[in-house]
Amino acid sequence: MKNNIGMFDRFIRAILGPILIALGAFWVAGVLQVLLILLGVILSATALMGFCPLYLLFKLSTNKSAVKLSGKNAIALPIVLVLALVVTSLASVYITRKQFLENYNAMNSNYKQALFQTGQKNREEAVKYYTQLQITYADFSSKYATYRPYALWNDALFSADLAKTDSIIKDAAPLVKDGDMTQAHVQLEQVRPIFQEMFKRNGFSLLAMNLVDFHDVMEKLIDDSAKKDSAAVIEHYAEADRLLTAVEADLNDADVQAIRQSLDTLLKIAQDGKVDDLAAQAAALKSSFLKVYLIRG
Repeated sequence: MKNNIGMFDRFIRAILGPILIALGAFWVAGVLQVLLILLGVILSATALMGFCPLYLLFKLSTNKSAVKLSGKNAIALPIVLVLALVVTSLASVYITRKQFLENYNAMNSNYKQALFQTGQKNREEAVKYYTQLQITYADFSSKYATYRPYALWNDALFSADLAKTDSIIKDAAPLVKDGDMTQAHVQLEQVRPIFQEMFKRNGFSLLAMNLVDFHDVMEKLIDDSAKKDSAAVIEHYAEADRLLTAVEADLNDADVQAIRQSLDTLLKIAQDGKVDDLAAQAAALKSSFLKVYLIRG
């Protein structure tokens, strides 16, 4: 076989081939994925061989000298190809992970508001955010029903989790619109641990995860305070302190410091036996937490 691909042509193929392989492997699914990877492999292979069967069929050639690459160019070509594949693959892993989180946050911001408003028994606002949640979750689940970013490639539970979440959100509709708001809140609350577990098993390290973990023990502190149970507050403080420390490791601005101050003040009140002040301080703790969670969680 005579080389019918010139040096410039070969280097272009050595760059474009890996790009198409990365696009197919990391960005799309189904038939398009197969086509992009196949085309990328063909371009990469023809770049290395210097021969294109399609050029031969149409009697074309971009190799005016009709000789093989030699010397430094022969070494540089596979290096360029490998570097292009490595760079595009690493970039795709990072960007698709970031894009997944952005898509999740777009949906989750409506979920958090719908959950909050049902908890506050504010039906008008709850319906507003629940409607937006339905739209953004439909977009989210539609995109990731067949396609998965690299960060979730090996998650065997991912599809089942999407279906379970879809069912929970749909079942909440009559409760949010004209049913019991407390039950609507309880129903929507089931979504949060699904994604929390999904992120944990796929190695995501997120501020939102730490905030959610802290939220769970904070609710225990609020219940303890409502019951004027200072011993339980002191007991649950240790767990709350550990989880808030994890939040502080990711973010420790003035708002997070306000959570810390409220939490430590609650402990001091419990230790001093001022049980009548517990509920008010627990409410202050929740208020400072929501200020962070609704914006950054």
